[in-house]
Order: sequence, then C-alpha cells, then structure tokens
Amino acid sequence: MFALKMLVNNRIGHISFTSDLRNGRGGKALLRHHLFRCRQDLPLCRRGSAISLAWLKIANVGKLVYTTVGSAETYKDYKVPQEKFANLRQVSAEAGDIYFDVGLKNDSLAKVVDAKSILAIKKPFNAIDEKPILAYVAVLEQKSDSKLKVTKVSNSRWQVAGEVGDGEAVLFQQTYDSGWKVKTKAGQIRGWKIVKDSFDFMVLVPKNPGSFEIELVYGRPLSVYLGYLITLTTIGFIIRKIVFGKFHLDKRLKSESK
Repeated sequence: MFALKMLVNNRIGHISFTSDLRNGRGGKALLRHHLFRCRQDLPLCRRGSAISLAWLKIANVGKLVYTTVGSAETYKDYKVPQEKFANLRQVSAEAGDIYFDVGLKNDSLAKVVDAKSILAIKKPFNAIDEKPILAYVAVLEQKSDSKLKVTKVSNSRWQVAGEVGDGEAVLFQQTYDSGWKVKTKAGQIRGWKIVKDSFDFMVLVPKNPGSFEIELVYGRPLSVYLGYLITLTTIGFIIRKIVFGKFHLDKRLKSESK
C-alpha cells in the first residue's frame, strides 16, 4: 500500500483517486485514471512503466514520492506496485519514502511545439492507449531546447515570452477554457489563436513567427454571463407567478365573500 506525492510546477501535491476518473479533464486527471487502472490490473501495471512515465511528463510532473507502508505519511490507501515506476530514476529513500526524478527535458508550463504535429494527435481511447500518448510526449520533447520565459502573475494571468519559428506554436499545459484570451503588447506578434488539443491543453498559435511577449488572461466567458441572466430571469418569472397568483387568489376570495 502506498501514496503518491508529485512535484507539479515545482510544488509537491498528492494524487487523489476516485471511481469516476474518466470524467476528469486535462493531463493530471488522465494520469490519475491511468494509475487507477493500474490498481485494478496489476499485470498491466508491470508492463506499463513506459506509459506511466509518459503520463507524468504530460502532466508536467517533475518529482514523485512513492510512500510505502513504512512511511509516516497518512495517505497509504491504494495499491499500485513499485514496478509501475521502473523507468524513473530513484534519487533517494528515507523512512519508507522513495524519491524519484521524472527527468523532464523542459519543466516549463509553456513549451515550443510543432503546431501541426501536436494538433494532429488523436485523443487517447483510454489511459493506456499507447500510440497517441507516446506520440504526444515525443512532440513535447522535440523542441525542448527552445526555452520560453513564463511568469505567473496570478491564477488568472500568466506572462509568456520567447520566440517561435515557422509552423511553431506554444503549448501551455493548463486545461483549456474558452475564457482564456491572449493579450499582446504594441509591436509584438498579433493574431494569436487558442486551440484545445486532444489532451485538453491549450495550444497558442501565432499568426506569424518571431519574438513575442504575451499575457494569457482568464475572464469569465459569455456563456457564464448568459447562465447568470437565464437564472435571474427564471427566478424573476417564478417570483412574478407567485406574487400575481396570490394577488388573483386574494381578489377571487374577496369577490366570492361578497
């Protein structure tokens, strides 16, 4: 029995498992699904260490702590054999905790990728669909030498700067949402498109190649405000029906009493 802690974007956090992982979105949710499947099928786990490594890279996980029964860690509820992580480099072991380095070639949330290649990858049929999973990692690592500067201003605002060549785009490893918009400074590349890839991440596609400095800003999409409007209209309609219904009832009772 063990628990997993992962360093994601330089933070260590636990993986939580649920029975409805297929409904999750993004790389981290699919990683949970893969490990959940492993719990159910131990022989599959022993064969799938390469897929485990691939999912960790897709989720941008840099470090992993495998917590055994001898650890003081509270979370030791799920059964996944250590062989699942045979492709990881063990860094150290202490007091029942085994520390692994995933070996990310580029640990930034924003990566330069070939636009056509990443958008051509099909959505995995499930969390062990090897071909698209490994293809996605290959595209992630293909241009790992091209580094971008990423600054987190807040959870809803990120700054990304660097350079993209012909046919290149920026993969931003956050779950896609229509509320995200790209803002550019004067003299910078304009006409950026935000596209959802098959793993539910955001691909920022520039109109032209060159140096850039952009802000990725989140604002509630129009659909949210339409939802608010519909809710308020519905509540208003119900209140109106109640008030007018009571008015007409009182009027009828008074009429009948005469």
